[in-house]
Amino acid sequence: MLKYYLIVALIVLTSAAATPLSALAQSGGLTLFGVQLNCDPSLPPDDSIGNGCGLQEVIQFMNGVLKFLLNTIIGPLAVLMLIVGGYYFLTAAGSPERMEKGKKIITIALIGVVIAAVAGIMVGILSGILTGQDVPLPT
Repeated sequence: MLKYYLIVALIVLTSAAATPLSALAQSGGLTLFGVQLNCDPSLPPDDSIGNGCGLQEVIQFMNGVLKFLLNTIIGPLAVLMLIVGGYYFLTAAGSPERMEKGKKIITIALIGVVIAAVAGIMVGILSGILTGQDVPLPT
């Protein structure tokens, strides 16, 4: 069953990656992951028209992707795993195996949240260093 889900996810990701970005571009720019990019990703950064994406747009996009991952996927998944771990722990009924499994799930979920938070902070610091600007950390 897991194999089926992996195949479906691979097909969806492949078809999304195969979509030409220039076809998605509109007159106001391109919006991906809630980030408005005022450039055309299909052009080189130093084109004569000046519409290619440069370092600032790439960093802006990466911050948007990170914010999307933290707020939309990692946060709710961590809450769900904490609930599952708590359920295992509370319904153990004295079974040490189920109590250990619940503790392990909760510990792994909390470690994942810490890793995701540190990654967000590191990306914010690196983007600030690379651009020389104050880039807000993902919230």
